[in-house]
Amino acid sequence: MAFPNLMLTLLFPVLVLAQNLYQRPSGYQPGPYGSYLRGHRLRRPHSGYRPVYSVPFPGAQYNNDCGNQLLTCVEEEDCSKKVHANGQTDGQICPPFFMYEKKLGYCATVEFEQKNNLDAMQACESQNARLLFFENSAEFKQIAEMKKKNETFFFGEKTYWLDAYYDDKSETWIRRTTREPIIWEQIFSQFTPIVNTTTNLEVVRHINTTQRCLTVIYNSTHPELLQVEKAKCSENKEIACKLGFYTNKCRDNKNHVCCFSTTSDYYLKNTLTGTGSTIGEADSNCFLEIIKGGKPVVEPCDKVLATLEPSTVNNTELRIPYRIGSSFFYLDNTTCLGKADRKAVVSDRKVHNFISRYLVMANLVKNLTYDSFIIGLQYKGHVHKLIWQNGRPYDYYNETFWNGYQPNFDKFGDSHKPVCGHYVVSPIDYQYKWELKGNCSASATEPAICELPM
Repeated sequence: MAFPNLMLTLLFPVLVLAQNLYQRPSGYQPGPYGSYLRGHRLRRPHSGYRPVYSVPFPGAQYNNDCGNQLLTCVEEEDCSKKVHANGQTDGQICPPFFMYEKKLGYCATVEFEQKNNLDAMQACESQNARLLFFENSAEFKQIAEMKKKNETFFFGEKTYWLDAYYDDKSETWIRRTTREPIIWEQIFSQFTPIVNTTTNLEVVRHINTTQRCLTVIYNSTHPELLQVEKAKCSENKEIACKLGFYTNKCRDNKNHVCCFSTTSDYYLKNTLTGTGSTIGEADSNCFLEIIKGGKPVVEPCDKVLATLEPSTVNNTELRIPYRIGSSFFYLDNTTCLGKADRKAVVSDRKVHNFISRYLVMANLVKNLTYDSFIIGLQYKGHVHKLIWQNGRPYDYYNETFWNGYQPNFDKFGDSHKPVCGHYVVSPIDYQYKWELKGNCSASATEPAICELPM
């Protein structure tokens, strides 16, 4: 027995040293999908390097100044650059179906179908956002004053759900998403009772267990202009999802903004092939290959993106490009601009998550109903193979995102008819996943998710 104990004593310092060699860097925070993301190695910033607050640069270099991992704190000129007079831009401050309000410093949604409180909360959480909530009295007053001046922003004339729920266990109002208690005295300003008027503070202090949720509406006759009311959580009300925070470190930096998708120039200079990159310095110019006059041509990104003006007045999100990684993605109900009608190749979870979030919001927008969304995955029946439009086999990438009973090859066999991958709502977990369907042509009810690789 003495010999094994002696061996353990001798090996212990070696084991400790080996463990220390593989410790995570100081200040490391894992991303939302685990620790180190596939395909990215830790890189140290070189002298003169402009830090990029994004997942490929974890550890001490990642500072979530915006309070949300979907957003990156950059200078305004690096977030969005106008490429056409109609408003089309390279880079987007907010994700699809969100709008940015500079005075508030965050993105919020507009004009969704009404939902009950729980469904509304889950819709916002699917976007890594939260149902509307007030952080302090300054934000509460700011929104009230903007409405009083008839400014156009996300807060309309309707009644909106608040991220608030009365909890029996703690006997207090809590944020339903975070379970933290709400201190109303830090939000409302009217503390003294008013004759013949019910103040917001009186509303939340009078508990009614049949009305555990709260709503807010603009009321020009109310002493605080924004009137808070109790409601049954099962009722349908307007949804306003809030992405980001009214108070964040990024806003303290002059000319900085919390950005969803930075410009292609910024991406090329700082993330893909910037200083210290293993593949060397890169030309910051961005080019895209498209079909023009029936022939493939290569043109500057600015020129191509400028052609993607919305195809209809009512659907302003269709044909608006969002850069995810080294590709631009957009919806189109006709033909994609890219070579060979290039549709989306879902190369990693980041692309999948963007598309899934995009589609969830698309089907929440009023008067928009889509059956499915076509991607660049094609089934070749005569050889019984699934191939991406870039020539890769369907399982080439690390992950696939099929519905539980897919892919159903038996349904199509050796058919020579067009068969393509579609994003559809999974009947198992109600998330958007892949399914094979006998349609490869975009339409009003089945638009294509187009991709323009840089």
